[in-house]
Amino acid sequence: MVEKMLATFKIDPAQWKEFKDRCAESDSNATKTILNLIGAYLDGKVSLAPNRPESDITLIDERLESAIAPLKVAIESLNAAMESLHLRIANQPTYLQNHPSEDAREAVPTRSVVRSIVPTCPKCGSREIAPWGKGRLRADGSQGRKIMCNTCKKVSTIG
Repeated sequence: MVEKMLATFKIDPAQWKEFKDRCAESDSNATKTILNLIGAYLDGKVSLAPNRPESDITLIDERLESAIAPLKVAIESLNAAMESLHLRIANQPTYLQNHPSEDAREAVPTRSVVRSIVPTCPKCGSREIAPWGKGRLRADGSQGRKIMCNTCKKVSTIG
C-alpha cells in the first residue's frame, strides 16, 4: 500500500464552505474532489495555467472543432440526400392523382368491370344472402349464381 501524506493549505473560510457544499451536492466530499482534480491535472485533462487563461479556451475550441467536424460533414450529406428526395417527391404524381375521389369513381360506370367482394341482394340491397341451387347457363357460356336473400326472402340470380 502506498504511504500517503497529509497536505495542508490556507484558504478563505467562505470559499472552503462553498466548495464543501458543492461537493456535497454532487454526492462527494472535499478530499475526493481535490484528489480527482489533482489526478486530472497530472493526466493533462485539466489545465490550470494562471497566467494564460486564453490557452484553456483555445484548447477547448480546438477540441470542440475536431469533435464537431465529422458531424458537420454528416449534416451536409443528410441535407444533400433530403434535397434529392425532395426533388424526386416533387416530380411524382400525388396520391390523389393516382386515386380519384369517391365522387369521381361514382361517375365512371364500373359495374361490369369491378364486382363487390360480398354480393348483395339486387332487390333489397341486403348482404345477408345464401346460395340457392344452381344458376342458369347463359348463351355466352357463363353461369349466374342463384341466391336467396334472408331479409326479403326473394330468390335472385347474380353474377
